[in-house]
Amino acid sequence: MNWSLSICAVACVASASVSARPAVHPNLSGDWTLNRAASDFPKEVGFDPDWKDSSSSTPGRGGSSGGGRSSGGSGRGGRGSGGGRAGGGSGAVPAIAPRFESEDDIRKIRELADEVKNPPVALTIVQTDAAVTITFGRALTRTLHPTGKEETLQLEAGPIGVVTKWEPTQLVIRFNVEKDRELRYTLSGGADTGQLVMQAQFAEKNRGEIIRRVYDVAK
Repeated sequence: MNWSLSICAVACVASASVSARPAVHPNLSGDWTLNRAASDFPKEVGFDPDWKDSSSSTPGRGGSSGGGRSSGGSGRGGRGSGGGRAGGGSGAVPAIAPRFESEDDIRKIRELADEVKNPPVALTIVQTDAAVTITFGRALTRTLHPTGKEETLQLEAGPIGVVTKWEPTQLVIRFNVEKDRELRYTLSGGADTGQLVMQAQFAEKNRGEIIRRVYDVAK
């Protein structure tokens, strides 16, 4: 009997059985209460103002500093009108291509920014293999399908494209606001840890400050 071939066959079968196992996702289901002491509450939330050079931002908490955020209420009609400083030189600010927004886009950004700035005190999450349903207090319920494909979600300001998918240790939800701009939520922890961690990021070209909120199991 060729023992080397037998051992190889057993190893191959074991490897195939491991790879065939379904991915294990964190269990986010439950009733959750906001832990204000452990959460971030920045004074301003939203996308960086158009005149700011976003390439100077650093990803992560506190990564965007200075200036105000664009929450859709600033009446922006374009980006960086006027170009750089008079006389040019090393301190000149490069001109930025205009970004034009419709009234619908402005209302959607404002609505999403308000939701991040005023997080719900209570959350209820129901998780199945096919969907994750999140109820924000008593006023709002959203059902998301973590397929990695875009679906349409109805905001008060109008429809918006949303992509939801599981990553190894977290659920990622992306609201496609504008070209190169998205509101990104990640949910991690859950029933196994006794805490739900929700992070929000107004990401522009994958950069933007991360706002961290912590929820405890409701008692």
